[in-house]
Amino acid sequence: MKQYGDRDARIRSNMDELNRYLQTLSAKMDPECAKVVIRDMAHAILADLKLNSPVVTGNLRGNWNLTEIANAMAYHIYNNTEYIFHVEYGQAASAGFVRRTLEDWRLKAPEFIRSRIEAWIEKKRREAQ
Repeated sequence: MKQYGDRDARIRSNMDELNRYLQTLSAKMDPECAKVVIRDMAHAILADLKLNSPVVTGNLRGNWNLTEIANAMAYHIYNNTEYIFHVEYGQAASAGFVRRTLEDWRLKAPEFIRSRIEAWIEKKRREAQ
């Protein structure tokens, strides 16, 4: 496996703050609600990564994957395309697409989480009637 120095660490660090926030939040809320919020966010981030992936052959865009871990309280989003680091850290206009997508999510996550919690509460309220 090729070594890319701290590049992978930088991508991961963009999400560390969001991960800590989600862990804190999930400890304070109903576990069922937390699972729904985390699942919805993981799928939305995956969709944005696919949408923002540059397309020449479609291989990079098509290789995004999502794996549920930790009893649906966490997800692993990854891309096994061999050249993803070259695209992410290269000279093309698309360079940085993963970092930009994750930064966008770091900023919009609180509103996304709030809206999903409100929707879950409303669903539970309707079910109780």
